[in-house]
Amino acid sequence: MRNPTRLLCTAAGALLAAAAPLRAQQPTLRDSLLDRLVGRWVLRGTIQGAATTHDVTADWVLGHQYVRIQEASRVLGEPSPVIDEHRRRTLP
Repeated sequence: MRNPTRLLCTAAGALLAAAAPLRAQQPTLRDSLLDRLVGRWVLRGTIQGAATTHDVTADWVLGHQYVRIQEASRVLGEPSPVIDEHRRRTLP
């Protein structure tokens, strides 16, 4: 005869292991402010008296739970690799 306690523990462990991914899934985050932030931006201004330009890209990551913001400084007048790659993929 098999040990009923061992069988019960094994079955309970299997159920918990199968249910773990279901608990880990979260609903898609909805936030109108963050939705407006997502996209490509060019920031121009003055830092310590010098004109500067920065390219910023914001996008949803990790199952639409976080917004990743990437910023790259560029010398005024020189193209940005981030923006150039975007143009290459989106323009005919």
